[in-house]
Amino acid sequence: MIRALLILLLLAFPATADDKSDAVAAYRAGDFTTAYRAFGRMAQAGDVEAVFYLGAIAYKDGMAVDAARWFCRAAESGHVGGQHNCAVLSYRGLGTPQHKDDARRWFAAAADRGHLGSAASLGAMLLEGEGGPEDVAGGLAWLGWAAAGNQPQALFALANAHELGRGVPRDPKAAFDFYRRAAIAGHGEAENAIGNFHLFGTHGLKGDPAEAARWFRRAAEHNNPAGAFNLGTMFWRGQGMAQNKIEAYRWFATAGLYGDDAMINRVTGVLFQLEEQMSEDEVARAQAAVPDWENRLYRPPTTMESLVEP
Repeated sequence: MIRALLILLLLAFPATADDKSDAVAAYRAGDFTTAYRAFGRMAQAGDVEAVFYLGAIAYKDGMAVDAARWFCRAAESGHVGGQHNCAVLSYRGLGTPQHKDDARRWFAAAADRGHLGSAASLGAMLLEGEGGPEDVAGGLAWLGWAAAGNQPQALFALANAHELGRGVPRDPKAAFDFYRRAAIAGHGEAENAIGNFHLFGTHGLKGDPAEAARWFRRAAEHNNPAGAFNLGTMFWRGQGMAQNKIEAYRWFATAGLYGDDAMINRVTGVLFQLEEQMSEDEVARAQAAVPDWENRLYRPPTTMESLVEP
């Protein structure tokens, strides 16, 4: 709808020197129709930043194909945010065919210009040989550089490398330190890992279900499906907190919303068991409070997730 409106407006009004600050203000206010019109005119005049904004608006409006087209156009024009976002969408195959070699190329371009997120992604791809030849030393170098900037993905990747001895000596103590730093920086998988360490008393920690539940909640609130599932389990068992089956239902459903097919199957089975232990009133209250995870085939993003936000 927005794209069709843009085309009509561009035909009716030739590109002018629109005030970019007004366009940015419209974007920030969520007035995407006004922003799209203004940035569309600027993009027609060759403004690369405007092209990048068009990609962000299209992505937030659920138009992944248009988002990929705009982001990759910005990337070709040398916009570092466009390079990163084009790489992310190419890696995922979102709005464009999945091409990990293109993703690796654009991550490298943005990393060379100092983008920490691209450096972390490039390091992980080099380490695993995704999109090109494996380069363990190169991958660790990029991850180390990004981790020095406290980039969460890089910290988590280095935690895994030290946990498994991937390119470095196996070192559980160093692994825990990287997991902890990544978790403090808000990395959902790392928060879930720290929760498990507290739950099972590993990595030099004492078993502490309450502390585990706190980390699982943090992971769940960052849309980590494993963290949400674990938090649901803690509520169901009354482990580290008072038992609450409605809250358990809520967090299991959240895991289904953000999880993959295997998680969806797991959640489906668990909710069937949980409902058997709940009254009809409890089930009704629980279902009214949970996200619509069963009908999640189309879920427009509410945030830019791992993409660069204008």
